[in-house]
Amino acid sequence: TFDLLDEAERLYRQAGETHLAGRVLIGRGLNEVENGMYSVARSHLASGLDCLDPRRDPELQMAAQHNLILSLVEEGEFREAGRLLLASGLREKREGSPLWLHRLRAIEGMIQAGLGNDKSAERAFEEARTGFFENRQGLNAAHVSLELAVLWLRQGRYADVTRVAREVYEKLFAAGVVLEAQRALSLLLRACEEEIFSESMIDSVQDFLEQVERNP
Repeated sequence: TFDLLDEAERLYRQAGETHLAGRVLIGRGLNEVENGMYSVARSHLASGLDCLDPRRDPELQMAAQHNLILSLVEEGEFREAGRLLLASGLREKREGSPLWLHRLRAIEGMIQAGLGNDKSAERAFEEARTGFFENRQGLNAAHVSLELAVLWLRQGRYADVTRVAREVYEKLFAAGVVLEAQRALSLLLRACEEEIFSESMIDSVQDFLEQVERNP
């Protein structure tokens, strides 16, 4: 598949269709983000944005910008991610799309946490997960809640970690999300209640939920 995309990009460039070459690069980058390949995704997304004509496809431009910022966060490039988030104007562009704004708020939380600004990160995570729960986006709320749990764990706030784990499990159970996701959160909650949880355990549940989301 990637060989075909490379060939398509080459042919579009030869034909002078820079915008279409950019679409190919961005499509590849979005697929790589979906599969957790953040390092290569950021290269393809950045190159695609350089080629894309935003007037012809503003929605694709926003999706590419969002996922480029996310890739930088996942790679630990928090300052660069913050700079791009401000420069992108995505909050203004997404003003009428609550779910996108919640996603951006979650990313802001990850950036602030990565920069060591715990209070700002906590506020962003709380706002994002509340918004996701209100919009019945249970798995998205779970992801943000686990980011918050890691933040609290690093601060030694073990009771708060247990509380948020219980809340997420109960709400997702009531919402009837995928059984495997319920089981993963149930195991995490039990570990919290028995005080045998760790950051790596939370990260493992986070990774598993992402897999479930991609392939229920």
